[in-house]
Formats: sequence, C-alpha cells, structure tokens
Amino acid sequence: MEAKADETFGATLEGTLSAARRRLDSYPGSKGVVRAEQLARAILGVTADQLDSVGTVRYQLLTVTAAALAEAERRAAERAVVVVHEFVTDRTADDRHRANAEDFNRFVRLLSGEAVTTDTRTGLTGPYIVPGDPLIESPPRLYVGKVSRNLRS
Repeated sequence: MEAKADETFGATLEGTLSAARRRLDSYPGSKGVVRAEQLARAILGVTADQLDSVGTVRYQLLTVTAAALAEAERRAAERAVVVVHEFVTDRTADDRHRANAEDFNRFVRLLSGEAVTTDTRTGLTGPYIVPGDPLIESPPRLYVGKVSRNLRS
C-alpha cells in the first residue's frame, strides 16, 4: 500500500540513475546504479541498454512493487498486490493529482506491455507476470491498482 496526498512518486528512473552515477564517481562502492538497473529489469524486463525507454517511470513505483513481490514470494503467496491510496483534501492540488495519475498510468502501461492503455483511476488491473530476475526468484502474479478517498468539504 502506498498512501499519497498530492506528493509525487519521487524521482524518475532517469533522475535516480543520474544521481546514482554522480555518487558512483565519488563513492566507487555505491550500488545505486546496479540497484536501479536491477529493479527496471526485474519489474519491467528492460536491460541496461534499454533504460532510456523507461526513464520517465517513477522510481518509487518500482521500489514499492519490488517490495510487494519480494514479500509475497517470502510468504509463498500466489499473488502480490500494489495499491496506491490517494487522499483528496481541501489542502491538496488537483494538478498534482493529475500528474500522479499520469505517472501511475504510465507505469501500468509499461508493466502491461502497453496492453492497458486506459485511465486506471480506480480498481485493480492484472495479473501481470514480471520477469523477477535478478531480484525475485519466483515472482507471484502481480495486480496493481489505485483507490481515491475524497475528503474535501
């Protein structure tokens, strides 16, 4: 479960990789580049030379998905579910909600190999079969979705 008001899903994969490469220059033992590449490969099935094609995906969506898959695998579950719970309040901005929806929809399109192209505002989509390698040995079927709670007065 990933709860959001109107904050972003963090940096893009491209931004995360760029920062990790800069760290690598100063700290040769840094594992940031390898970790980002492994997440992209395990979740989206892209290799290091294909990262540019998924650079706009938000890194936090990759990490929360990997965590759900790893925990489901640890528990020998057949399914893993990632749900984004969005809160709409008098203090949140609609333009930020729209940007988050675009980022989430982009992630679902990539995850589905462009099979899911509609707006995924609410409900679950899936199952998706992710490669898992090199992080998850036997990935369970993955479902992703979003729910929104409007608390505006």
